[in-house]
Amino acid sequence: MITSVPPAPPRRPPSGRRRWPWALLLAAASVLVVALLAVVLPQVGQLSGGQSAGAGSALPAGALLPGHQPDKVYLGFSSPEERYDQEVRRVGEPTIRRGRYLGIEEVDVDLATMRTSLAEGRLPWTSFSADWKDVAAGRHDDELRARFAGFRALPGPALSTFAHEPVGDGNPADFVAAWTHILDLADEEGTGQVSLVPIMNGYVWGQRVGWTDEQIAEYLPADLLDRWPLVGVDVYHGATRYAPGEPPASRLESVLEWADRQGVPLLAIGEIGVHDPATWRETWATIEDNADRFMAVSYFNSQRNLREGVDWYLRGPTLRAYQESLASPTVAHLRDLDLPPDTGAAR
Repeated sequence: MITSVPPAPPRRPPSGRRRWPWALLLAAASVLVVALLAVVLPQVGQLSGGQSAGAGSALPAGALLPGHQPDKVYLGFSSPEERYDQEVRRVGEPTIRRGRYLGIEEVDVDLATMRTSLAEGRLPWTSFSADWKDVAAGRHDDELRARFAGFRALPGPALSTFAHEPVGDGNPADFVAAWTHILDLADEEGTGQVSLVPIMNGYVWGQRVGWTDEQIAEYLPADLLDRWPLVGVDVYHGATRYAPGEPPASRLESVLEWADRQGVPLLAIGEIGVHDPATWRETWATIEDNADRFMAVSYFNSQRNLREGVDWYLRGPTLRAYQESLASPTVAHLRDLDLPPDTGAAR
């Protein structure tokens, strides 16, 4: 910290020496400071959601948050934990691992999942939740601080979501208050290379439901949109495979238009499911055409929560269409980032 020093009593300079005026000295010092800042400041990442720059966390040109690869999209899937390795062998190697819908107290499980995903060369994206009013009131600060401390110790980037798909789970004002408290605490504590991001119910952008921007803002207000580094959405093929409804590509176009109006630069898909291969190809084409706007996509590859006519599980022609996308040059890989060896960067 620079402090002012009282000037010394005036004295005559020795014969033959010239005394520099204080104003000139201060001006020269100011020029030097400005020059130094011009060199240093570009190296300091202005990271959102409590992130703090650390070793190996410098962002590449154009990246908006740790792990983001401009014009590339991480592609993976979620499956039950007990089947995940089997599904990787059956489906193919994902570059993002979405999963683990945890309670706020399950800090160790959350961190272990992230470490495992990074070691396997996959971008982790997990979720946790708790009563919104309790979070806003600070009753879970100990769990949050423990989680953030673990985040800071991770060797690579990750995404973390609180209360995914909030519509219908409570009062939106409580959701906003909880998220505000989480981000405030994250700003105090730091979260390393982990970005805190929301996941909104995608159907609110659907043709049948069609929420207004004002309705969406009850959950995603402007002040939080300014603090979240990206916004996640869950989108599914409407109705059933016997009588399909609105395809995800159409819904994603509505999300992109909303994001343009709100100034949201980056999106991600936390869950997606389709009824047929043509719909998946159409969806992936939309994502590739907007690869500068989507960071990650995770397919809901599970046999849970299914019913007659609704089966998101990757099999047959839909599986083959998805595997084509996994091989796309648009897919992002952690190995393309400058990360420590224990992130599985060589995979």
